[in-house]
Amino acid sequence: MNACMVTPAFCPAEQLRGMLQRLRRLRTSNIPHFILLNHWPINEARNIEDCKALAEEYGCIPYDSGADLGLTGSLNFWLDGHADFDMMIGFDADSDIDHPGFDQAFIDVMAAKPDLGMCAIKNDIITSLSMHKLSAPMDIAGHHLCCL
Repeated sequence: MNACMVTPAFCPAEQLRGMLQRLRRLRTSNIPHFILLNHWPINEARNIEDCKALAEEYGCIPYDSGADLGLTGSLNFWLDGHADFDMMIGFDADSDIDHPGFDQAFIDVMAAKPDLGMCAIKNDIITSLSMHKLSAPMDIAGHHLCCL
C-alpha cells in the first residue's frame, strides 16, 4: 500500500512545531509526510516561511495550497496532485492522538481490509468508519477494531 501522511497547517508555526515534535516520538513508519500550507492569516507571509522551514527541519515535504481553501478544499487540492497514493493518514496540527505507532497501525489495518474506507483512533482503539461498517468488533492485522 502506497501511503503518506498529510498535515493541513492552518495554524501558527509554533503550533506546527509542537505537533511535529510530538509526532517525532509517535511515528513508527517512514511514509512521506506532507505539510499542507493553508495560509494562516496572521503574519501570513512570515508564517508560511516558518512552516516551510519546519517542514524541512522535520523531514517533511511542504506543499503550498496557494490560499486559505478551507480544510476540504485544501485536501482536494493536494489530492489532485497526488493520485499515486492509495492511503492518506491525516494528522492535524491540533490532533490529540498520543498512541505510539498509530501510523503503522492504520497502514496495517487498511492494507488488510481496504474496504473499511476510513479509520480513526479514539482512546487508543481503532474505530472503523466506512460504507461497509463492521458488524462486530474484530481484530485486523493484530489491532483491535470496534464499530462506530
